[in-house]
Amino acid sequence: TQADPGSVVTLSQAKKPAEPEKVKIPDDIGGKTLQEVQGILGGLGLQVNVQPGLPSDPGSKVINSNPGPGSEVD
Repeated sequence: TQADPGSVVTLSQAKKPAEPEKVKIPDDIGGKTLQEVQGILGGLGLQVNVQPGLPSDPGSKVINSNPGPGSEVD
């Protein structure tokens, strides 16, 4: 569409989406129960996925995580 000479043209500018905040995986999740770790990480807004073939019993102990403790994730 063409505007008439001398008319006002209003422009809109989109804002760049905010960068997601990084969340640090706590250093002390090893040795806690799966249920405890799910609560801790869930409280940080993270989702826990149990590797297929491993026990998913809430009372089983966490021995490893990927990414590891101290890592920062989106």
